[in-house]
Amino acid sequence: MTKLLNRILFILLIMISIVISYNNKSDKNNDIYYDNFKYTNNVNLSNIDGTNFDYSATLNEVGDYYEIDFDVINPTPYDIEIDQLDIHKDDNYIQYRLAYQDGELVNEGDTIKNGETKTLRYIVLYKNEVLIDNYDFDSSFNINYKQTF
Repeated sequence: MTKLLNRILFILLIMISIVISYNNKSDKNNDIYYDNFKYTNNVNLSNIDGTNFDYSATLNEVGDYYEIDFDVINPTPYDIEIDQLDIHKDDNYIQYRLAYQDGELVNEGDTIKNGETKTLRYIVLYKNEVLIDNYDFDSSFNINYKQTF
């Protein structure tokens, strides 16, 4: 009985070690991340850490725009779904567009399969002169992901 109990404890110890080892691997191997940025010359990209990035851009005249292309890479062993997408709605002055490389718009519920890379393009267009004194221009966007089952 003691011999059997020792074997069970030994096997449990090995299994716990494997789980801990798996959970301590680098984030880049376990989390979705961004890479391969390309952008127009009126964009200043900063604080790129793989899972987040900051940017600023200049739009001086009607017709000015900026683009940021980037890859969304899923190195995980499971599929990822876009759980929440926060992007500003078009108004009379500014147009916002987040699309895949083929032009199809990015939507909540879209899936990035395990091992897959998708290229996204974010375009902001200054389409009409701003005539409001207190116009709030914020072109930030946010994408939240979750594991699909």
